Amino acid sequence: MDYLIISLAKDKGAALGKLVQDDLVSRQTLNIREAKGLGIEKDETYILIEGSDEALRKAVELISEEGTVLSSPEKERIRDLLRKADEEVAEGLGLMFG
Repeated sequence: MDYLIISLAKDKGAALGKLVQDDLVSRQTLNIREAKGLGIEKDETYILIEGSDEALRKAVELISEEGTVLSSPEKERIRDLLRKADEEVAEGLGLMFG
């Protein structure tokens, strides 16, 4: 499964709305996090989209003016931070319910 990561300024929330309201894009795996929640001192939102090539192309088309599609190595760095954040959440839930 392919993926992309989009960086979106916090004041561009309407563009995020376009992504989550689009029928094709919204059916993909989406992970949306604020940069500060990942330990990055920027006023940005990161959107990881994993899915079909068609859906990824559509996502890029929808945010072409408002967002930035990250490329390597920044793309891999942000994906690692997103995975680590998800693991921490899962561990926390395990402690609460385990």
